[in-house]
Order: sequence, then C-alpha cells, then structure tokens
Amino acid sequence: MVADQVYIRKTITGQYEVVVNEIKLSDGTPFTKRHNQFLNDLRNGNANFDLRNEKFNAQGNSPFIPQGTIFNVKAMAKTAGNGTDDGYPHLLSLIHKQTHGIKMNKKEVNEIVNRKLEPYFLEQGYVSSKPKSEIIFQYTKKDELYAYSGGGYLLKYDKDVLVYGFSFGINKIVEILREIDSHVKLQKFNPYNINDTFIGISPGVILFPRETSRAYKSFGDAFELELILNDIIVFHRDFFTTFTQKYNNAVALDKLYNRLDDFRTDEISFPSLSFLPVTRLIIARLAENPDYEKVVEKNFELLEYLWERDGGKYDRFDESNPEVFAAKYLRNLKL
Repeated sequence: MVADQVYIRKTITGQYEVVVNEIKLSDGTPFTKRHNQFLNDLRNGNANFDLRNEKFNAQGNSPFIPQGTIFNVKAMAKTAGNGTDDGYPHLLSLIHKQTHGIKMNKKEVNEIVNRKLEPYFLEQGYVSSKPKSEIIFQYTKKDELYAYSGGGYLLKYDKDVLVYGFSFGINKIVEILREIDSHVKLQKFNPYNINDTFIGISPGVILFPRETSRAYKSFGDAFELELILNDIIVFHRDFFTTFTQKYNNAVALDKLYNRLDDFRTDEISFPSLSFLPVTRLIIARLAENPDYEKVVEKNFELLEYLWERDGGKYDRFDESNPEVFAAKYLRNLKL
C-alpha cells in the first residue's frame, strides 16, 4: 500500500510507532482496495508490520531504517479538502470521524468496546461474562486443563483511563489450592475468592506493579479509545497467549517462581501469583522438584522475615498457618 504521508516515532531499538495519513480531495473520495484491506487489518488488531526491503535506507535527509524494523501502526487518518483544488484540508478520524474530539458517556464507551473486542475474543473461544457495574469488559474461557480470563475497567482523571489485564490458571493447581483452603483458610483476616485463574499479566503488572494505572493510556474520544482497544488485542495475542503457551505446566512455572538462586519474594511483581506462599509449594510438588524441601525452607525463611519486618513472629510449626499445613499435606500427596 502507498500512503501520502507517514509519521514515525522511534520507541525502542528496532521499533517505531506510526501514523498513516491519506490525503483526499474530499471526504467522499473512496479508499482503494489496498487501503481498505490495511484498515481491516488494523481493526482486527494486526498493527505490527516488519520492514522487508531497503527502500527506507538513508536518502537525503531521511533516517536510516534497516530491514527487520517493526512498525506499530497507531492510527490511519484521512485528510480531506472541500472538493476543490484549493480547498483547505482538515484531518478526519477514519474510524469514527463523527465523534472525534467529542466526550463519551459510559454507554457509548461500552458500545465501542463490545463492538471492537467481542468478535475477537469469541473467535478465541472466550465467552462474555456479565460484568459488575464498574467493569467495562470481561471474558472467560475454560477447558479440561486450563482457565483464562480478561477484563478492563475505567479510572477517571482529566480523561478516562482504561485499565486492563489477563489471568491464567491450571485447573489441577486450583483444585489443590481449594482443597487446602477447605482445611486451613488461605487468608485469616481479609475476605477473598479462589478464582479459576491465579497468574496475572497486564501492562500495569509488567511496568508498575504497585501503581498499575501509570502504564495505561487515557482517551478523550472514540478515535483514541479505538487505538487502545487495538493495543488490548495485540497484547492478548502477542504477549498473553505466548506466555500461557510457554508456562502451561508445573515444571515451567516451578522454574519461574522457585529458583533457589533467585527466589520470588513478592506476589505482586510480574507475573503476579495469587496466594504466593502456598501456590508456589503446590507448583513445586506437582513439578516433582527434587529440591522441594529446600523450597519449603526458603518459603519459611521468607515468611519469618516478612512477619518480623512488620513487628510479628511467624510460627513455622503451627499448622493453622496455611503454608505449614500445605507443606505437610503436599509431602503426602500422591501424584
């Protein structure tokens, strides 16, 4: 496809963000077949393209862009005049030009989100869950081995911020977690649920796990919201799905969470893990980790440190503590 103008901004080595602008004599001038194909790709979340030739090598004042560079298309715009050769061009939102720059209410936001995301997630085998009032979207999927979930909600600042993330679970691990909870409560004071998913992945968890909203973009109109929804599809397809395919068994998760030389100490850090002190023991046991007892010992040392730091004392022999009960229960677990 040939575009009239392409604006690029380097983000990291080997990657650029791109805005494509097509100039038309009037708003009614149609796009070519190639333009419409490109737009459909963007609407379906296919926003990353790699440079396969050398046409963008240095020519005059142009920057050198090597083969293999990744372009992330953030928007495709149309600049149109009034139908005359001397008509002053103005920028139109290609996807939702009628609402560009106009604030939306929650109903309008929901309609755009559903129209954009639902076809993609249904195609991936998810079902739409009826969300709570503050949730903008929520999709779940479960089979005999695994469970998946994703959702997003709004934060109100000067503009709306759409915070989103995905989670993943292995059914066998969740089954054992619930069995342990039936004997000793995993948390003694705070109310909680044991969900089908226990590993959390989101831009916020990756970049700012203790202040997740910093990782998300704001939007003030339908056009900016559409760009964020494209990001959500790309994040799910290129990051979340890849992660779940790599870490879909206890052995892989054991290497991630239970390395003795780099022992995970925080359930919030990426990737987040619910009920970390107990869940990590289940993972180690199902992985048949030969150093299971060392993992148990490391776990106790970590808990003793955390309790002492907060002015308390952890009793590693008190079986009313879920980690103590779990360590003993899992030793006798038949695999």
